[in-house]
Amino acid sequence: MHWTSHDHRDILARMRGLLLLCAVGLAYPARGAYADTLDLERVASARGDLERAKRLDDLECTQLLAPIVWQLTALRDGDLEEAIQRTFDRCSAALDQRYERFKPGGCRLKIAGALSTTAAPAALRPKGAKAACLALVPGPPRKAALEGHKRNVCARVALVWSARGLKRRELTFDGGPLADESWCCNLDTIAAGTLHGHTVVRVTGSGHPCDGGTAVEGSDAFYQWNGKALVSPTDISIDFH
Repeated sequence: MHWTSHDHRDILARMRGLLLLCAVGLAYPARGAYADTLDLERVASARGDLERAKRLDDLECTQLLAPIVWQLTALRDGDLEEAIQRTFDRCSAALDQRYERFKPGGCRLKIAGALSTTAAPAALRPKGAKAACLALVPGPPRKAALEGHKRNVCARVALVWSARGLKRRELTFDGGPLADESWCCNLDTIAAGTLHGHTVVRVTGSGHPCDGGTAVEGSDAFYQWNGKALVSPTDISIDFH
């Protein structure tokens, strides 16, 4: 979240497959007094989260309810399941609309090894460049990578432009998913645009932790370009545990 429209809803849809087995297992828990107690606690917790979500903004609402939505059958309460799904759909749709302008594509250059490309906004286009793109490319090995682990490379953002040949420069960044060695190996999509007068670069991806595990994260963050680096990431990633 491979996806085609690359918006926030696609991240959640892509994670459905990763979480399917987990969801099925939750739908058929062992019965008995202990299991019944867990059911009651699960329902009470979900009701509380639903009431909280109604008071949150679209981003926080989506982040809070997303893990619950993929486990709705475990609640065994049709009315509660419907209410949670309805609230989640409203919040995630509003979030999609807010960020719908940020889509990948538009790059006219062929960039070897790129995971994803997008046209570079005007503020990032070098003077005299015939064409310029931003590319998400494989970066150096992760410092925290386990020995022999296959998923040991973080993604990096490169500015690539055409001016008497193809030139390339990796952009520095400040925090966010690009710097998170637990999840950076999952980043595989880049988009860019302008939001509230700022040049913004968006990176997304989803999957299990880079060093293994059952958790899943939909990584999604917006970085501002300050003329020198990608800074102040707005992180709208969603974790599933």
